[in-house]
Amino acid sequence: MQTAFEAGCALAGIRSNTGDLSDSVTAYAAWGQRDGSDNALINSSTLINNVGDISSSAIRSTRSGTQQSGEVGLKGNFQTGPVGHAWTLATTRFTSDNSFKDARAGIPGTTHFDNLDFGDTPTSPGYGVTTSQTRATLGSYALADTLSFADDRVQWTVGARRQRVENTTENFGDWASKVSYDESRVSPATALLVKVTDKVSKHALRCAPM
Repeated sequence: MQTAFEAGCALAGIRSNTGDLSDSVTAYAAWGQRDGSDNALINSSTLINNVGDISSSAIRSTRSGTQQSGEVGLKGNFQTGPVGHAWTLATTRFTSDNSFKDARAGIPGTTHFDNLDFGDTPTSPGYGVTTSQTRATLGSYALADTLSFADDRVQWTVGARRQRVENTTENFGDWASKVSYDESRVSPATALLVKVTDKVSKHALRCAPM
């Protein structure tokens, strides 16, 4: 598979804010968006026999898409006797929407290894309707608490995250099809950190996969 040419552009922006709700609680939020597109001519060549004949085809492909991500949360700290707590509650969301317009370009169907001839530069096929589309949404809710003991020399973090992944791919026209995926799971996690000296720490982590 070869790419004869490819051109693309993207525009992205990010914004974040934090604010103290009290001496021990802080709210934060972040959001970002990326808009991008690609325009490519992709050539596929296959050696079809031992004498050097090559089968060749080309596809013009354009893509346009938007990705958005955001996070909102609270974090704070409090004390229960000799145990300190640093907690976080957060939710995140990511979406991706891409549309493709593909069309086969007119080039000679076969050529020879010793005398490669792919013909004239193909003209850009007229693009009309969208030929395929992908949509993805990832979301999560998470809660974690870090417990501190012995003047913060021992820190134990416990938490859990509920994650959901949704994805849909659609093809239109003669090859119409639709494939969807939608799964969610709660993933617990725990970590232990021990400060052996002021410069040396040991830690262990366990997290359940998605």
